[in-house]
Amino acid sequence: MKERSKTLIASVAVVVVFVCLIAWALSPSISPFPIVHDADRDGHPDANDPAPYDPLIWAVGSVSCSVKLNSNHTNSDVQYTVYANDMERANGTLGPRGSITIPLIIYFPYGLKQNTSITLELSWFDIVNGHHYVVIPDDREGDGSRLSWEMTI
Repeated sequence: MKERSKTLIASVAVVVVFVCLIAWALSPSISPFPIVHDADRDGHPDANDPAPYDPLIWAVGSVSCSVKLNSNHTNSDVQYTVYANDMERANGTLGPRGSITIPLIIYFPYGLKQNTSITLELSWFDIVNGHHYVVIPDDREGDGSRLSWEMTI
């Protein structure tokens, strides 16, 4: 009888330890695994959360954009730089009466903070008029999933 009770106690102890290990591994607040752990408790595991310690941001979105630049200059080139959300995204030289369409994909964080606004800035230089800088408002098409800008310089 004593032999059976020792076996039963050992079996129960192994099951309890196993259940505790599983609970520890699968608990979002204490799990050591990023695919399970959720440090900011926003319901999104750290492995998929671009800001694991900020509960207001839990994913990265993207939007397709296009910027079309047209030059009114007849005799001089225009050097341009396009910025999106303070990052340089394109630059080059536009010839006299030239035109170029620049496709962009802009990534941004979102969550409870809907940080989906996009600031597009353009700077250009031409020999006749010097340096110019402008912030261009976005022109949302339809559902806002695609943005396009057109600017004549």
